[in-house]
Amino acid sequence: MFVTLLFVLSSIYAQTEYSVYEYGHFRDGSSVYLFGDNVNVRETPSINAKIVKTLPIAYPVEIISKSETMYTLNDFTAHWYNVRFECEGEEIEGYVWGGLISIVTLPLGSNGAENNGLFLFGITEQEKAFFSGEGRVVKNGKIISKTDFEIIGSIDPETENYDHSISGKLLGNSGFASLENIIVLSFLYEACGYTNGDILLFWNGKQLTYGIIGISVSEAGVFHDYFDFYLPNHIDGTPNYLIHIQSYDEYGESCYERVETNIRLFHWDGKKLKRVTENSK
Repeated sequence: MFVTLLFVLSSIYAQTEYSVYEYGHFRDGSSVYLFGDNVNVRETPSINAKIVKTLPIAYPVEIISKSETMYTLNDFTAHWYNVRFECEGEEIEGYVWGGLISIVTLPLGSNGAENNGLFLFGITEQEKAFFSGEGRVVKNGKIISKTDFEIIGSIDPETENYDHSISGKLLGNSGFASLENIIVLSFLYEACGYTNGDILLFWNGKQLTYGIIGISVSEAGVFHDYFDFYLPNHIDGTPNYLIHIQSYDEYGESCYERVETNIRLFHWDGKKLKRVTENSK
């Protein structure tokens, strides 16, 4: 399986990857933030259980363990989690439904500060075999911008739940004018035949915008279908332009051979990414 290393190489701003969500579940012991607002922490894993505390959006909690009890909202099914948190000097435990916990949380200020807002990402909906997610920027306890989009992933045939791992990181402005940060959401299932990839979101300091998606699929000894993104600060980059290269290789007699390459050029106009040209060879 090909692994795209471009993001590691393309920006001096790339930070440590935020990863607390593996194969559809939060890891025990993870420090996370609430994706929902006015979240009712329950005494037991049930929407009918006694409310222990009501917490605001972006409130920090620690995952103690995953409950085997699940709940479904907007056709999206997730586990309840036993969590602990501090409130008014007291350590409290309770249960929060997984759909109300942020899967990726990143501070948008300089040097990891939250002064420019906190980015949150969560899965919001399932429609048949497809999942939707939403990115939110929260500042002073309020959502100041958000964008929703279809995400990469599939359904676990045994649990019928979302099955990919999700992580995220920041790339700074990467050479784009009027842009403060690129947020990379990475979706991974480490097995042949599964769709993996990255989604880029753009933050200009006021508005969070969906940018572009890159998809990779591999079948060992058969084919590789994979992507690269060239950002403006890449050695082959152009100011305010993003190059998306999609390559398809098939296995020949003894090695992989290039079958097709599709190159798309996108321009950032300060508010959104627009496709300019597309060439195949």
